[in-house]
Amino acid sequence: MSEQQIILKFNIKESTQTEVIEKLKRVIDFPIKGAAWAEDRYILELENQDMIHNVTPNLEAIRELEGPGIIITSRGLDKYDFVSRYFAPKIGINEDYVTGSAHCALASYWSDLLNKKEFTAYPDSELGGEIKLKIRRTN
Repeated sequence: MSEQQIILKFNIKESTQTEVIEKLKRVIDFPIKGAAWAEDRYILELENQDMIHNVTPNLEAIRELEGPGIIITSRGLDKYDFVSRYFAPKIGINEDYVTGSAHCALASYWSDLLNKKEFTAYPDSELGGEIKLKIRRTN
């Protein structure tokens, strides 16, 4: 049995490190290791994959933030460079299980931290999955 893939091309969402403001601290019940703004949403980095898996987000606090939702992420274990989850209650999606636009932002974020252009990622949601990302700059 062969493995099937879907290949999609998206524009990257450039991310910029930002301060962990009080509004962000109210979003999740774990310490935030780092934060970034990625064009239209925040990325919150946590210490490890267990935190990502076990987080219970404060959906009301997320609704108060700029942008459609918030991405949480950490370095991954084993074969995954990073893991993530995406919450967008402001647009009626408490948790989006696999989000292309979130990974457009995560590719930029993790590229800066890991100095890499290719990643294997795991959306640690109820459905899970595996995503392979490659940053290709075109002019």
